[in-house]
Amino acid sequence: MRKKISRRNIIKKHSKSLWKDLPEDILVTVFNKLDKKSLFKTAYSVCRWWRSVCRLILFWYKKLGVNYLDLSRFINIGVDESSQLMKLLKRILDGLEHKSEIVTHIEFPENINFSDDFLHYIAQRLPKLIHLQLPCNIGTITTVGFSKAIRNWGEMKSLRMGSINLLDYSHIIHEIGSNCKNLEMLNIYTTDMEVGLRNGQTFVLDEYTSLQITKNLRSMKNLVFRHCILSKTGLKNIMSKCKCLETILIVRCRRASTIPNFECQQTEYVSKLMTKDFIEDNTTDWSLWLWNDKRINSTPSIFKYLWQFEEEACD
Repeated sequence: MRKKISRRNIIKKHSKSLWKDLPEDILVTVFNKLDKKSLFKTAYSVCRWWRSVCRLILFWYKKLGVNYLDLSRFINIGVDESSQLMKLLKRILDGLEHKSEIVTHIEFPENINFSDDFLHYIAQRLPKLIHLQLPCNIGTITTVGFSKAIRNWGEMKSLRMGSINLLDYSHIIHEIGSNCKNLEMLNIYTTDMEVGLRNGQTFVLDEYTSLQITKNLRSMKNLVFRHCILSKTGLKNIMSKCKCLETILIVRCRRASTIPNFECQQTEYVSKLMTKDFIEDNTTDWSLWLWNDKRINSTPSIFKYLWQFEEEACD
């Protein structure tokens, strides 16, 4: 005897199949109606196909033909534990192995924990990176771990590097210069200085470190220092010897007269933009920009302005 199938069951069965088998462009249109956090907590968990489409909306985007994997959006979807982030990121990277598109730009949230193994895992799966924005505090990464990973990124042009657990950054700078010959931007974004000075994670631009930069990063055009300590000698070396350098952005840094005792250290943070200008006879000089589009011209005047605290503090 033939079993009677109700119309309700037929509709239910086919509706499930239809939702599951909807093409990508239709799912993207529907999912874009949800805010990012709701999308992650609902549709992302339904099935493998939906999860794959959700990743495109949550973390993947194209700009001027460039493929970006923006993992800083983790924060906006309510995922804030490092272990959760790492697990989710591995799923995303493993899923990319089946795609023909190559990721060239990747950005991480500012505050997640990294390890040597995880950095190497990323380097192996994304060897064509041009732009890499690491977390600002990667203190668990060692010199050996960073060096091992950077050797995979020969095409790198832009790098944001956070705090690394070592006292001497010169070896890291050497590795970057040896492997990333076309690097144009280096953003050194280190940890809070009150803590970083005690554990060696704050970047200090002293004479030796600045000479390593001028020696190894010859093609660099843009340099950013954030939460770093800058010595007068170190900054002078950078400005005079990096011939390709066009801009220096200083964000919440401190200035010191001598290293490593940090005598006459200015406790106030400074944030300034300096640009290299071409003047007559094909020579160049630097300008420091102030508020209201005003600026200080000439290198001597810039250093007099930045280190004007010396006379008062060191009398």
